[in-house]
Amino acid sequence: MSETLISQWYERYRDSPHQVVIREPHRSRELTADELFERSELFARHLAARGCTRESRVAIEVADPMDFLVAHLAALRLGAISVPIPAGSTVGELIDLVADCTPAVAVTDRVDVGPWHDAKVPVTAVEASRLRDDSVCLDGAKPDDIALMLYTSGTTGKPKGVPLSHRNLLATALAVVSAWEWTKEDSLLLTLPLYHMHGLGVGIHGTLCAGASVVAHPKFNARATIDQISTGDVTMFFGVPTMYAKLLASEGFEKFGGLRLMVSGSAPLSEEAFRRISQATGCEPLERYGMSETGMIASNPLRGRRLAGSVGTALPGVELRLSKGDRGEILVRGDAVFGGYWQRDEATLEAFDGDGWFHSGDLGSLTPEGYLVINGRAKELIIKGGQNIFPRELEACLEEIQGVVEAAVIGEPDEYWGEKIVAFLVSDAGELDGDVVRQFIAGRLNRTKVPDEVRYVDALPRNRMGKIQRELLKGIDRTTS
Repeated sequence: MSETLISQWYERYRDSPHQVVIREPHRSRELTADELFERSELFARHLAARGCTRESRVAIEVADPMDFLVAHLAALRLGAISVPIPAGSTVGELIDLVADCTPAVAVTDRVDVGPWHDAKVPVTAVEASRLRDDSVCLDGAKPDDIALMLYTSGTTGKPKGVPLSHRNLLATALAVVSAWEWTKEDSLLLTLPLYHMHGLGVGIHGTLCAGASVVAHPKFNARATIDQISTGDVTMFFGVPTMYAKLLASEGFEKFGGLRLMVSGSAPLSEEAFRRISQATGCEPLERYGMSETGMIASNPLRGRRLAGSVGTALPGVELRLSKGDRGEILVRGDAVFGGYWQRDEATLEAFDGDGWFHSGDLGSLTPEGYLVINGRAKELIIKGGQNIFPRELEACLEEIQGVVEAAVIGEPDEYWGEKIVAFLVSDAGELDGDVVRQFIAGRLNRTKVPDEVRYVDALPRNRMGKIQRELLKGIDRTTS
């Protein structure tokens, strides 16, 4: 692959320069391909005048999707490294990030830029394109140049920087464009954050690689999302399970049945949620699997059986295997896989083996059809009396109990068993009798998997991408015996 993101996007819109690439209904504005490339050129030259050069890190803390895209594209055209971060990050978060990646400038739309000043980083805004360096050469990046640095979700410990090259990012974008038959006629409704692989690396990059368009909202709102679907001007929607839970509880969700494709990712979609979405809309959601470090790894088929509880099979160009044959840790190779963590040599050595396989830390198994099922993180595995307990399997079963909205399972130290199983439930029917819960599980799973304790919480702690932060559950002791 000798192309870059920029050359691919130029090619896709070359014959349709007046096509709308991004539209923001909440601000009644849009950008055509011509306008997007013109604005990004102006801003790239502005960044150069502010001291950014090839390989400079450009921190982008911009909530508005259109301005974010202009800043991101400008950084890539300059040959710099785009570093998206969550809008409204705290001073402590910014100081940690600055210490790690030393950005040359921060592009921000926050009103109070004091936190960036505290972090000692100069700031600018997308509309501030008055300074220009017309002598700088643009669009000279090579396929193996770093284009983007994402930070891992950080469910435990501090997030790590994940540098991704043009080659890495193109491999993922082109794989999903092919697998999902994404065309220039498609319009994606995107309400995901753009500092993550799902929203940016799949949603935005996929749109541009397909020569398509995106209808973007700065944040998710169930009512606004359903209203947008009702207009009939979008064909695709990407979301995470927590979004679908809110949509299921909202009037009008059945209108999603008119979409060509509903994708779920970033966290496991339970079999129960899969069934409820299918029943409500008449269409099955398509679940896929990926990571910041690898891009997209697997997907259920666009045409063919979509298996509830599974993330499908390897995408084009991805090598995937399990460490123990049909089960074990998920190992990945391919053009989409990054080359190593930012300034973390030890973490990189731990993540790759001698044959170049990336060790994901996720545990999986294969169905008889060869579909991949994610059983959870290796670090989350519970070992009770020598038996391996996969939290995700038990959580899916718990969520089938009437009244249980969400479930999370962790292991806690136990003198007799080594570890005991503790289930945390969010219920809309009050606290259920613990014996009833255990009898339900015993009727469906091996008795070794029955929770030793059941605890109730008002909500499960999650990070910004909806992943459960299990460490925060430890020590919560509202217990039903």
